Amino acid sequence: MAPWDPSRDAKIGDVEHLGRRRFKRAQLVGFTDQPPKHSLTYVDFLDERDPNLSVDRLGKNGIDRRVIDLIRPLAAVNAEKRRPRMVFLGWAAVQAKKFLNEAEKIGYSIKPDPIRGTQSDDNEFHAVISCPIELDRTHVALYVWHLFVKYGAVIDADAAPARSPLRAIIQWFLNLAPSARKA
Repeated sequence: MAPWDPSRDAKIGDVEHLGRRRFKRAQLVGFTDQPPKHSLTYVDFLDERDPNLSVDRLGKNGIDRRVIDLIRPLAAVNAEKRRPRMVFLGWAAVQAKKFLNEAEKIGYSIKPDPIRGTQSDDNEFHAVISCPIELDRTHVALYVWHLFVKYGAVIDADAAPARSPLRAIIQWFLNLAPSARKA
């Protein structure tokens, strides 16, 4: 079953989750005892190319495993194309309603912005957070980081997607009766 078609939705839904891609950053050279950084930093929300922030729509009614499975390879290819080359770590995710409740008060908005191009660049689940023009990119990054930390969560790129409880129960019954699979 294919995930929902985001191009049919004219606007971002309240319960949709938005994900900002996270990439592994360079650490100090020569220091081998540096602890790995798994937490969000405001640097994850800095954008050198555009005053607006690029995000992925991770599901219509929450985080959808099928959407994650479609976007994950695109994000990994995108990380490889960056200079310097980076490694895709996953997403910082937040529910659109929780983000917009505070962000709309000072001029932020979210709009769908599907990317259509080559197969490796095609992303129907892309959206843009439009930022107030008077703020510089550091202020934008700090404010958006604050909202993602306060209301969001981190999704690892290599984390196994959770199975639904119904699927787990069905699998449990199938494991009980191996002959049921043949029927």
